[in-house]
Amino acid sequence: MAKIFISYSHDTEPYKQRVRDLAEYLRMAHGLDVAIDQDMLPGGPGEGWPHWSEAQVRLAGKVLVVCTENYCRRYTGREEIGTGLGSVCEARLIHQELYNTGGINHKYRVILFDESCNSHVPDTLQAYHKFPLYRSAVREELAEWLLGKSNAPAGASQTAAAVWPQALSGYVWGMADRKDLTARFERMLSGQPERRVLLISAESNSGKTYLLGELKNYARQAGIVYSLLDCKGSLALEDLLQSIVLDLRALCPRGQQEKGSARGWAILEDFQQLTTPVLLTFDTYEAVSDDR
Repeated sequence: MAKIFISYSHDTEPYKQRVRDLAEYLRMAHGLDVAIDQDMLPGGPGEGWPHWSEAQVRLAGKVLVVCTENYCRRYTGREEIGTGLGSVCEARLIHQELYNTGGINHKYRVILFDESCNSHVPDTLQAYHKFPLYRSAVREELAEWLLGKSNAPAGASQTAAAVWPQALSGYVWGMADRKDLTARFERMLSGQPERRVLLISAESNSGKTYLLGELKNYARQAGIVYSLLDCKGSLALEDLLQSIVLDLRALCPRGQQEKGSARGWAILEDFQQLTTPVLLTFDTYEAVSDDR
Protein backbone atom coordinates (compact mmCIF):
# COMPACT_ATOMS: atom_id res chain seq x y z
CA MET A 1 0.00 0.00 0.00
CA ALA A 2 1.35 3.43 -0.99
CA LYS A 3 2.55 5.75 1.74
CA ILE A 4 0.54 8.83 2.67
CA PHE A 5 2.22 12.02 3.83
CA ILE A 6 0.58 14.93 5.64
CA SER A 7 2.14 18.32 4.87
CA TYR A 8 1.24 21.09 7.31
CA SER A 9 2.62 24.06 9.21
CA HIS A 10 3.17 24.05 12.96
CA ASP A 11 0.67 26.82 13.67
CA THR A 12 -0.31 25.91 17.24
CA GLU A 13 -0.08 22.94 19.58
CA PRO A 14 -3.82 22.16 19.17
CA TYR A 15 -3.34 22.12 15.38
CA LYS A 16 -0.40 19.75 15.69
CA GLN A 17 -2.60 17.51 17.87
CA ARG A 18 -5.33 17.50 15.23
CA VAL A 19 -2.81 16.38 12.62
CA ARG A 20 -1.59 13.65 14.97
CA ASP A 21 -5.17 12.52 15.66
CA LEU A 22 -5.89 12.34 11.93
CA ALA A 23 -2.76 10.28 11.28
CA GLU A 24 -3.64 7.89 14.11
CA TYR A 25 -7.21 7.52 12.84
CA LEU A 26 -6.09 6.64 9.30
CA ARG A 27 -3.55 4.15 10.63
CA MET A 28 -5.70 2.49 13.26
CA ALA A 29 -9.12 2.57 11.61
CA HIS A 30 -8.06 1.84 8.02
CA GLY A 31 -4.57 0.32 8.21
CA LEU A 32 -3.03 3.10 6.10
CA ASP A 33 0.70 3.87 6.08
CA VAL A 34 0.76 7.53 7.14
CA ALA A 35 3.85 9.65 7.80
CA ILE A 36 4.03 12.95 9.68
CA ASP A 37 7.06 14.83 10.93
CA GLN A 38 6.02 14.29 14.55
CA ASP A 39 6.92 10.61 14.07
CA MET A 40 10.58 11.66 13.87
CA LEU A 41 10.62 13.42 17.26
CA PRO A 42 12.52 13.74 19.45
CA GLY A 43 15.83 14.04 17.66
CA GLY A 44 14.69 14.43 14.07
CA PRO A 45 15.69 12.33 11.04
CA GLY A 46 19.29 11.30 10.64
CA GLU A 47 19.47 12.73 7.13
CA GLY A 48 18.26 16.14 8.31
CA TRP A 49 14.89 17.82 7.89
CA PRO A 50 15.32 19.24 4.34
CA HIS A 51 16.21 15.86 2.80
CA TRP A 52 13.56 14.03 4.86
CA SER A 53 10.79 16.52 3.98
CA GLU A 54 11.56 16.40 0.27
CA ALA A 55 11.72 12.59 0.30
CA GLN A 56 8.31 12.29 1.99
CA VAL A 57 6.60 14.38 -0.68
CA ARG A 58 8.47 12.79 -3.58
CA LEU A 59 7.97 9.15 -2.52
CA ALA A 60 4.44 9.32 -1.10
CA GLY A 61 1.60 7.90 -3.17
CA LYS A 62 -0.77 10.57 -1.86
CA VAL A 63 -0.14 13.81 0.02
CA LEU A 64 -2.63 15.62 2.24
CA VAL A 65 -2.06 19.37 2.41
CA VAL A 66 -3.42 21.04 5.56
CA CYS A 67 -4.16 24.57 4.42
CA THR A 68 -3.99 27.43 6.91
CA GLU A 69 -2.99 31.07 6.63
CA ASN A 70 0.59 30.22 7.61
CA TYR A 71 0.85 27.28 5.20
CA CYS A 72 -0.57 29.34 2.32
CA ARG A 73 1.94 32.10 2.99
CA ARG A 74 4.80 29.60 2.85
CA TYR A 75 3.40 27.84 -0.22
CA THR A 76 3.22 31.12 -2.14
CA GLY A 77 6.69 32.28 -1.08
CA ARG A 78 5.52 35.15 1.11
CA GLU A 79 6.92 33.83 4.40
CA GLU A 80 9.74 35.55 6.26
CA ILE A 81 13.09 33.97 5.37
CA GLY A 82 14.10 31.31 7.87
CA THR A 83 10.58 30.60 9.13
CA GLY A 84 8.75 27.28 8.68
CA LEU A 85 11.48 25.80 6.51
CA GLY A 86 10.04 22.26 6.58
CA SER A 87 6.68 23.23 5.14
CA VAL A 88 8.40 25.66 2.73
CA CYS A 89 10.50 22.79 1.37
CA GLU A 90 7.45 20.53 1.00
CA ALA A 91 5.32 23.26 -0.58
CA ARG A 92 7.93 24.07 -3.23
CA LEU A 93 8.13 20.44 -4.34
CA ILE A 94 4.33 20.14 -4.44
CA HIS A 95 4.16 23.26 -6.59
CA GLN A 96 6.85 21.93 -8.92
CA GLU A 97 5.24 18.48 -9.32
CA LEU A 98 1.91 20.07 -10.24
CA TYR A 99 3.74 22.19 -12.83
CA ASN A 100 5.54 19.14 -14.23
CA THR A 101 2.27 17.21 -14.72
CA GLY A 102 0.47 20.11 -16.36
CA GLY A 103 -1.98 20.30 -13.48
CA ILE A 104 -3.16 16.67 -13.76
CA ASN A 105 -3.31 15.76 -10.08
CA HIS A 106 -4.10 12.36 -8.59
CA LYS A 107 -1.71 12.78 -5.67
CA TYR A 108 -2.45 15.97 -3.73
CA ARG A 109 -5.61 16.93 -1.88
CA VAL A 110 -6.37 19.78 0.50
CA ILE A 111 -7.79 19.13 3.95
CA LEU A 112 -9.32 21.85 6.10
CA PHE A 113 -9.74 21.65 9.86
CA ASP A 114 -11.66 24.95 10.13
CA GLU A 115 -14.14 26.63 7.80
CA SER A 116 -12.15 29.87 7.97
CA CYS A 117 -9.26 28.14 6.18
CA ASN A 118 -11.21 27.99 2.90
CA SER A 119 -9.80 31.43 2.12
CA HIS A 120 -6.23 30.16 2.60
CA VAL A 121 -6.07 27.54 -0.15
CA PRO A 122 -3.28 28.43 -2.65
CA ASP A 123 -4.38 29.19 -6.21
CA THR A 124 -2.67 26.10 -7.66
CA LEU A 125 -4.65 23.82 -5.32
CA GLN A 126 -8.07 25.47 -5.59
CA ALA A 127 -9.09 23.49 -8.66
CA TYR A 128 -9.01 20.15 -6.86
CA HIS A 129 -11.39 18.51 -4.43
CA LYS A 130 -11.03 19.57 -0.79
CA PHE A 131 -11.91 17.62 2.34
CA PRO A 132 -13.50 19.92 4.99
CA LEU A 133 -12.90 17.78 8.07
CA TYR A 134 -14.94 20.18 10.21
CA ARG A 135 -18.03 18.57 8.65
CA SER A 136 -19.40 15.21 9.81
CA ALA A 137 -18.67 12.10 7.75
CA VAL A 138 -15.97 13.81 5.66
CA ARG A 139 -13.21 11.94 7.47
CA GLU A 140 -14.68 8.67 6.15
CA GLU A 141 -14.85 10.17 2.64
CA LEU A 142 -11.17 11.06 2.93
CA ALA A 143 -10.33 7.49 3.96
CA GLU A 144 -12.28 6.16 0.97
CA TRP A 145 -10.27 8.34 -1.41
CA LEU A 146 -6.98 7.26 0.17
CA LEU A 147 -8.08 3.62 -0.13
CA GLY A 148 -8.98 4.10 -3.79
CA LYS A 149 -12.73 3.77 -3.20
CA SER A 150 -13.82 7.05 -4.79
CA ASN A 151 -14.56 5.47 -8.20
CA ALA A 152 -16.70 2.63 -6.87
CA PRO A 153 -19.87 2.02 -8.96
CA ALA A 154 -23.20 3.23 -7.65
CA GLY A 155 -24.65 0.89 -5.05
CA ALA A 156 -21.31 -0.74 -4.29
CA SER A 157 -20.23 -1.03 -0.70
CA GLN A 158 -18.05 1.84 0.46
CA THR A 159 -16.61 -0.10 3.38
CA ALA A 160 -13.03 -1.23 2.84
CA ALA A 161 -12.15 -4.89 3.34
CA ALA A 162 -10.93 -5.79 6.78
CA VAL A 163 -7.17 -5.84 7.29
CA TRP A 164 -6.23 -8.56 9.77
CA PRO A 165 -2.71 -8.88 11.22
CA GLN A 166 -0.72 -12.07 10.83
CA ALA A 167 -0.35 -14.28 13.89
CA LEU A 168 2.92 -13.49 15.66
CA SER A 169 5.51 -16.06 14.64
CA GLY A 170 7.31 -17.70 17.54
CA TYR A 171 5.44 -15.74 20.20
CA VAL A 172 6.13 -17.19 23.66
CA TRP A 173 3.16 -17.15 26.03
CA GLY A 174 3.79 -16.75 29.74
CA MET A 175 1.64 -19.72 30.72
CA ALA A 176 1.83 -23.36 29.66
CA ASP A 177 -1.62 -24.61 30.70
CA ARG A 178 -3.76 -22.40 28.44
CA LYS A 179 -2.59 -23.49 24.98
CA ASP A 180 -6.08 -24.15 23.61
CA LEU A 181 -7.28 -20.74 24.77
CA THR A 182 -4.26 -18.79 23.51
CA ALA A 183 -4.36 -20.61 20.15
CA ARG A 184 -8.01 -19.61 19.73
CA PHE A 185 -7.15 -16.03 20.71
CA GLU A 186 -4.41 -15.91 18.06
CA ARG A 187 -6.81 -17.19 15.39
CA MET A 188 -9.47 -14.73 16.49
CA LEU A 189 -7.15 -11.73 16.14
CA SER A 190 -5.86 -12.86 12.75
CA GLY A 191 -9.39 -12.94 11.30
CA GLN A 192 -9.78 -16.67 10.88
CA PRO A 193 -13.42 -17.72 10.44
CA GLU A 194 -14.75 -18.44 13.87
CA ARG A 195 -16.67 -16.58 16.55
CA ARG A 196 -14.75 -13.54 17.71
CA VAL A 197 -15.98 -13.61 21.27
CA LEU A 198 -13.82 -15.33 23.86
CA LEU A 199 -15.39 -16.08 27.24
CA ILE A 200 -13.03 -16.82 30.11
CA SER A 201 -14.61 -18.17 33.28
CA ALA A 202 -12.71 -19.42 36.32
CA GLU A 203 -12.68 -19.30 40.09
CA SER A 204 -11.13 -16.42 42.01
CA ASN A 205 -7.34 -16.49 42.42
CA SER A 206 -6.96 -18.82 39.43
CA GLY A 207 -4.79 -16.50 37.35
CA LYS A 208 -7.42 -14.68 35.26
CA THR A 209 -5.79 -11.29 35.82
CA TYR A 210 -2.41 -12.62 34.70
CA LEU A 211 -4.00 -14.25 31.66
CA LEU A 212 -5.74 -10.99 30.77
CA GLY A 213 -2.39 -9.20 30.87
CA GLU A 214 -0.91 -11.83 28.55
CA LEU A 215 -3.73 -11.41 26.04
CA LYS A 216 -3.34 -7.63 26.06
CA ASN A 217 0.43 -7.94 25.58
CA TYR A 218 -0.08 -10.19 22.55
CA ALA A 219 -2.57 -7.72 21.05
CA ARG A 220 -0.20 -4.82 21.64
CA GLN A 221 2.69 -6.60 19.90
CA ALA A 222 0.39 -7.52 17.01
CA GLY A 223 -0.44 -3.82 16.59
CA ILE A 224 -4.04 -4.15 17.73
CA VAL A 225 -5.49 -1.37 19.87
CA TYR A 226 -7.65 -2.34 22.81
CA SER A 227 -9.87 -0.98 25.52
CA LEU A 228 -10.26 -2.53 28.97
CA LEU A 229 -13.76 -2.17 30.41
CA ASP A 230 -13.69 -2.94 34.13
CA CYS A 231 -17.23 -3.72 35.24
CA LYS A 232 -16.41 -4.18 38.91
CA GLY A 233 -18.38 -1.87 41.15
CA SER A 234 -21.38 -1.77 38.79
CA LEU A 235 -20.18 1.29 36.89
CA ALA A 236 -22.82 3.21 34.96
CA LEU A 237 -23.06 2.75 31.19
CA GLU A 238 -21.85 6.31 30.57
CA ASP A 239 -18.67 5.57 32.52
CA LEU A 240 -17.90 2.51 30.40
CA LEU A 241 -18.61 4.36 27.16
CA GLN A 242 -16.34 7.17 28.29
CA SER A 243 -13.63 4.56 28.93
CA ILE A 244 -13.94 3.33 25.33
CA VAL A 245 -13.73 6.87 23.95
CA LEU A 246 -10.65 7.65 26.02
CA ASP A 247 -8.86 4.42 25.05
CA LEU A 248 -9.82 4.60 21.37
CA ARG A 249 -9.90 8.33 20.86
CA ALA A 250 -8.73 8.31 17.24
CA LEU A 251 -11.29 5.66 16.31
CA CYS A 252 -14.38 7.22 17.89
CA PRO A 253 -15.01 10.67 16.39
CA ARG A 254 -18.80 10.34 16.70
CA GLY A 255 -18.54 8.82 20.17
CA GLN A 256 -16.58 11.86 21.36
CA GLN A 257 -19.32 14.22 20.23
CA GLU A 258 -22.34 12.46 21.76
CA LYS A 259 -23.45 12.15 25.37
CA GLY A 260 -25.84 9.93 27.27
CA SER A 261 -27.61 7.02 25.56
CA ALA A 262 -26.79 8.40 22.09
CA ARG A 263 -23.09 7.86 22.73
CA GLY A 264 -23.40 4.06 22.59
CA TRP A 265 -25.02 4.16 19.15
CA ALA A 266 -22.44 6.67 17.97
CA ILE A 267 -19.59 4.38 19.04
CA LEU A 268 -21.23 1.49 17.17
CA GLU A 269 -21.34 3.67 14.04
CA ASP A 270 -17.64 4.45 14.52
CA PHE A 271 -16.84 0.74 14.82
CA GLN A 272 -18.76 -0.01 11.61
CA GLN A 273 -16.23 2.14 9.73
CA LEU A 274 -13.21 0.19 11.00
CA THR A 275 -11.16 -2.02 8.71
CA THR A 276 -8.68 -3.14 11.36
CA PRO A 277 -9.56 -5.14 14.50
CA VAL A 278 -10.03 -3.68 17.96
CA LEU A 279 -9.91 -5.73 21.14
CA LEU A 280 -12.58 -4.97 23.75
CA THR A 281 -11.97 -6.68 27.08
CA PHE A 282 -14.77 -6.84 29.66
CA ASP A 283 -13.44 -7.63 33.12
CA THR A 284 -15.98 -9.02 35.62
CA TYR A 285 -18.79 -8.54 33.11
CA GLU A 286 -21.25 -10.32 35.44
CA ALA A 287 -21.12 -7.23 37.69
CA VAL A 288 -22.63 -4.88 35.13
CA SER A 289 -25.28 -2.49 36.40
CA ASP A 290 -28.95 -2.68 35.42
CA ASP A 291 -28.69 0.19 32.92
CA ARG A 292 -26.50 -1.91 30.66
